[in-house]
Amino acid sequence: MTLFEKLRTFTLSNLHSLLDSAIDLNSVEAIKQHVRDLEDAHRSLLQALAGAKGNESALTTQITAVEARIADLTAKIELLLGDEDVTNDHFADPFGEQIGDCEGELDALREELTAAQAEVTALAKAEGQLKSRVGEMHTQLRKLSSLERTAEAKERAASAISSAAGALSSGADATVDSVTNRLRQRAGTADASFDQAVDGLDGAGGAEAAVRKAQGAGRVAEIRARLAAQRATAP
Repeated sequence: MTLFEKLRTFTLSNLHSLLDSAIDLNSVEAIKQHVRDLEDAHRSLLQALAGAKGNESALTTQITAVEARIADLTAKIELLLGDEDVTNDHFADPFGEQIGDCEGELDALREELTAAQAEVTALAKAEGQLKSRVGEMHTQLRKLSSLERTAEAKERAASAISSAAGALSSGADATVDSVTNRLRQRAGTADASFDQAVDGLDGAGGAEAAVRKAQGAGRVAEIRARLAAQRATAP
């Protein structure tokens, strides 16, 4: 088996393994790796296909050259046999032998070319299948990546909503109600203290007025007594 045949066999066996294997992938990253494996296999297959086509082209060139050689030898034989000089016809025999060798070589080349063409056909078909598979996997990968991004966004949103719900149900309302009640109690106590202070202020003002009234009455009584005394002593 030639090196090219080994390469072709290895490439095709890997291709069949990749195409036929049951894919057990549990993440987008694993699928991405599978796609990379397919792409690597596709590049290898393209190289093998290029080599097969090159081999086919080389065989075709060789066949053309051998056919040209046979045509040249045939022309020489015809020239020798067609000059109506039988004495030189024996010179055509070696050319005939060479034609026989060329025909044997030509048969081998044509057989090899048939095999090479079959290889090109097989590799081209495989390349088309793998190229299609790579395209399909890329399409699926884009869909999966989109789904993954959507799932991650929903997970973030769910987490945020859960946090918000936790904050709303954390008992803050009860705390606000408790503070409100305490403030109302303080306000009630402050109102009572204010009223008591006002009452005290009013009481203090009444006592002072009574004192002032008594003092005023005393002064008036003194003046009245003095005037009465003055009238009593007047002539």
